[in-house]
Amino acid sequence: MFWVLGAVSLLGLVIFVLKMILNWSSVSRFFQRFFHQQAKLDVSSTVKDLLTRLSELSDPRDVYSFMVNYATETLGVLGCSLLLCDEKGAWYIKTQHNLKPLQFNLDDIRNFVSLISKRKNLLTKKELMTDDDWRACRCEALRYFVQLSCEACLPLYSQKKVIALLNFDSPLSGEFTAEWYELMQVIAVQFSQSLQNTFLYEKLARQNQALKQANILKNQLLSNVSHELRTPLNAIIGLSEMMIDGADGEMTEEQIAHLSLIRQSGIRLSDTLNALFNLSKLESHQLTLDIHRLDLHQIVSEVMPTLSLRKGIDLSIHLNPNTPGVYGDQEKIAQVFKHLLDNAMKFTKRGSVSVDAAKIGEMLRISVKDTGVGIPPEKRKKIFDGFVQGDGSETREFAGLGLGLTITKKIVELHGGRLWVSSKANRGSEFSFTLPLKPVGVRHPELSA
Repeated sequence: MFWVLGAVSLLGLVIFVLKMILNWSSVSRFFQRFFHQQAKLDVSSTVKDLLTRLSELSDPRDVYSFMVNYATETLGVLGCSLLLCDEKGAWYIKTQHNLKPLQFNLDDIRNFVSLISKRKNLLTKKELMTDDDWRACRCEALRYFVQLSCEACLPLYSQKKVIALLNFDSPLSGEFTAEWYELMQVIAVQFSQSLQNTFLYEKLARQNQALKQANILKNQLLSNVSHELRTPLNAIIGLSEMMIDGADGEMTEEQIAHLSLIRQSGIRLSDTLNALFNLSKLESHQLTLDIHRLDLHQIVSEVMPTLSLRKGIDLSIHLNPNTPGVYGDQEKIAQVFKHLLDNAMKFTKRGSVSVDAAKIGEMLRISVKDTGVGIPPEKRKKIFDGFVQGDGSETREFAGLGLGLTITKKIVELHGGRLWVSSKANRGSEFSFTLPLKPVGVRHPELSA
């Protein structure tokens, strides 16, 4: 009886083994699908992780060291290095991780770099030894692998142009598997995009630095020129005034008229030089403010005698002793009023110019309004740029470099306010600016008491 049961059990085991053998191909296919799907999940998570870590870089230029470190860690290789090409076409080692390249000589590998630049995929040292396509420069290619202590080289592309060479040491697994190739290709795409963005960032940074240097040189030139010319100009203005007053004896009316013209021209040129000098100090951040509580009514009263009043213009000042005081540099705020009032009267042949003020929150809004020629819509955005006038033609009616509004805007912003304009062609303009009613962010002995 027992031997019958044993035979039945043995027969069942044999049948089970036979079924397993017959179904092994389907079992194998199941595991292959499982591991393939798992590899896809790994690639997807790797891309997500890579994009996250790239976005967390505080400085885009850190991408170089990040790339070799990330490739070494994620791809499981012993080391990695990155080669870049400079503007002259010379290749150089930008950074490396766990690789110790020997002395790198571009002349020894020029043909190799040219050939590998035509490839779209990885080149391993093993493939190099067996692929007949590399027979012509195999020695040179081997020299490259030896010099860089690497086992594989991958060209990185952007817009069909090679922008970098990424070199790998041996994988920890001992060989470059199909899964390794798939993961490497996905990472390479992200690396190429990141490199292109970094190159653009560095190019923009270099251009900005060049512009800053050019601006510094321009400000130095303006400062030096204005300083050298102001001394002889002051002598011309002073001596002409003395001669008009009779210091050298009695003058005829014609001589006095000529001297007056010399004096007026000298003053005009002196004002231009002062504007250039002030602009250079503002742009180079060398202008300091002497902050006090200001009486705007008093400032405007002191500015009035310096204005070039014209017939046919009604000037009205709607500021009174009850107007709230503001905080600022008295000399600079007086300069703001002079620029805006001179500008209003310059562009108003007949009509009115008025000044008023109103409290808006923690700021005081001051407006200078005229009924002059106005500003065309296409000029309003540029009117505060340096050397810009509403009429920039050679035959323009109104003189000046167009620096007054530029300087005025910078002074107002230096006080923590802002300057803007509303205007209609042939119906006048209204320039408004704000100044703080409280000494916010100001350091001055008077204010800390």
